[in-house]
Amino acid sequence: MRREIKYEKKIDFLILTLIISLNCITWGGVSVSAHSQMLDTRYDNCVGEAGSDGKNEMWYLPYWDSECYHLDTQVMTLKYYFESTTKYGQEFEWGDYMTSTEADDVKDAFANSMKKWNNVYFYSYDSVGNVIKKKIINIVEGTINDHNLSIHPNIGDDIFAETFKTGTATYLETKYNLDTGSNISHNHYSEWQIELYVNEFVYGRNRTASEVDYFRAGVGAHEIGHILGVFDLDVEDYCRSGLQDDGHHEELLMGYGLPLDDRTSDITYKDIIGVAVARGFHTDNDHKWLYLGIQSDGTYKFICSICNGVKYATSVGEFSYDWYQTCNRSHNLTNGNMMAVASYGTKDYYKCKYCRYVASFENIVEQNYSDTLINYSDTYHTYTNNVLGLEYIVCEEHSYTDHYEKHNSAGHYAYCACADYIETAHVLMRPVGGSIGGLSICKYCGEQVSFGVLDSIPAHYPHTENGSYILPNGIIVLVPEDEEAYLNGTLEFRTGEIM
Repeated sequence: MRREIKYEKKIDFLILTLIISLNCITWGGVSVSAHSQMLDTRYDNCVGEAGSDGKNEMWYLPYWDSECYHLDTQVMTLKYYFESTTKYGQEFEWGDYMTSTEADDVKDAFANSMKKWNNVYFYSYDSVGNVIKKKIINIVEGTINDHNLSIHPNIGDDIFAETFKTGTATYLETKYNLDTGSNISHNHYSEWQIELYVNEFVYGRNRTASEVDYFRAGVGAHEIGHILGVFDLDVEDYCRSGLQDDGHHEELLMGYGLPLDDRTSDITYKDIIGVAVARGFHTDNDHKWLYLGIQSDGTYKFICSICNGVKYATSVGEFSYDWYQTCNRSHNLTNGNMMAVASYGTKDYYKCKYCRYVASFENIVEQNYSDTLINYSDTYHTYTNNVLGLEYIVCEEHSYTDHYEKHNSAGHYAYCACADYIETAHVLMRPVGGSIGGLSICKYCGEQVSFGVLDSIPAHYPHTENGSYILPNGIIVLVPEDEEAYLNGTLEFRTGEIM
């Protein structure tokens, strides 16, 4: 918890910068953890093409067994914990039928696979074409008393992992599905479990080394996809291709396909946009419509270039649109038809603005951001991507972690890399022993601060179970047990009696 007091600074803006600022503020004001609703769209039947990324294949599946369900959109951090036994209470534990080193290797590989989602940002565009980056999820290791994802070990053949929603559902809506002719119930869940069949992840058992490599690299990310709201397309013909269990979505993280080691272990854009819809990052207000013309039944067909959702209308008057395939199937990065749609680390996913073409994960491109950050508001700065064919301006919130300057006994100045700054309170480590006084050094600016050490923390002071607290002047006093959680941004201060 950090209290921030914004210092007023007189900044002269260029008119263009002011326009960019106002647009960024409009979009930036939308909560990252938006209240999601199911889209008011349909999806074309999948035209399965095994062995290729078919342009008419279904991108993602947003429901399962007449229910759309996923992690509550208000939950931005998923804390996992490896439980000692199976979900069902059977007598199987980590280390059974394997060495402790093998068990640790499986845990590490599965955790690293899940954490691939930490690298993903979805791109929204404001009214003048500036990019707003939205982080999908933050996945960290929790503790036995602080986690919302339990991972249980189990043993079995031909099954890799299973994901289960737990706890009480938060009901949002019921929507009639025009494609399936049934009602879909939309629910959020905050607690989850994964059953991990560990023998499939150990080398030298029933699987080839390349298959184990795939399990270790891809299954964790795949199961997080379920928690975030996308499901297996190749089961029981859920993608409506008419080719039941043929596994033609091998190019998608949420798809199947044989041989196993030909499946992708990467998070593709088609997986990301399904999650972005579930998380509320892409709504019915964000469609970019492409017009396919009048259909045989007299309706007008539109496809969203962003999410692949389809609408049939009785007129074109309510739509702002481009014509489908005005790209003339020209998909070179430099031809002006491409747009950046998401990022993975320092690379951008991109697709065609005018058709269903999506560049594969192997073809995502390294960003070339400008070194200059433009500071133009109390909330945002901008920078530019200079990749030919993917030029865009990014609106980004200030991050006051670039450097710190001493100010006074209560706080210091914290600077963003763009030179914007705020005043924040000192952060001290709680001295060991003594109750009449204390001396400590601020972790950020190095200021030597004298303060009273509290042996008994008043209930109205924000504090933690371990004994960290916040003084009335805003100074944060940490005990060593809380330091890592504070630096990770996961430490919670509460008022009231310490339990």
